[in-house]
Amino acid sequence: MFQLGIIGGMGPLATVEFVRRIINYTDANCDQEHIDICVLNVPKIPDRTEAIIHYGISPVKAINKCFVDMVTLGVKSVAIPCNTAHYFVNEFSYPSEINFINLIEETGIFLNSLRLTKKICVLGTQAVAYSKIFNINIKQGVLCYPNDVEQKVLSEIIIKIKSGIKHDDLMNEYNDMLRLIYNRVNGCIFLIACTEISGFLEVTSKYYKCLDTMDILAISSIIKCGYKLNRKNLQEFYLETDSGCFLEYY
Repeated sequence: MFQLGIIGGMGPLATVEFVRRIINYTDANCDQEHIDICVLNVPKIPDRTEAIIHYGISPVKAINKCFVDMVTLGVKSVAIPCNTAHYFVNEFSYPSEINFINLIEETGIFLNSLRLTKKICVLGTQAVAYSKIFNINIKQGVLCYPNDVEQKVLSEIIIKIKSGIKHDDLMNEYNDMLRLIYNRVNGCIFLIACTEISGFLEVTSKYYKCLDTMDILAISSIIKCGYKLNRKNLQEFYLETDSGCFLEYY
């Protein structure tokens, strides 16, 4: 019996980072106090952006197969650390005994609880920018997106990360893009909405106010599994906003 199941492989490196954050953010004093986690790392799941933008093969069948496998393995709750995959959430099929932790819904609940005076700029794949999947659950007028030129640069960075290029080697390119966006919208909070670019968070948060949907999903997963948060480790990544610390919500 596993308390949490992770449908991963979208991409593989992002899956590893998601597991690392769950472990890092869980209040535990020994191995036995951590969450029992089952990870299905399935990189063969069809590309989500290709399916949305270019009408490629849908990932739904492969993802739903993973839900079936999770039931067989006795998993209670399931999380998918891929923002773009949640475009297909209404096509997901899983039995009632599975508690699906919806990244888009959890992000919406969290952001709607904050009293922010600045726009939130969503940094995601081309498909996230095109579909604007976060707009459904977040108050109107709060979100903005990169323009076409900025999004092209961001999409190329994501592709490079998936191809194996290290985050450190892309840092200057990434920071230049953030600077352009920040100046264009006259200041904003960045919402990292692609698990490939979550690897930039530690550096990004030194210069900008930012949030990462991977963090929100990790925190929600810990809480929904009945565990407490290691607030000391969380505090490293959360900056102060006009309404207080992001961490106060939890």
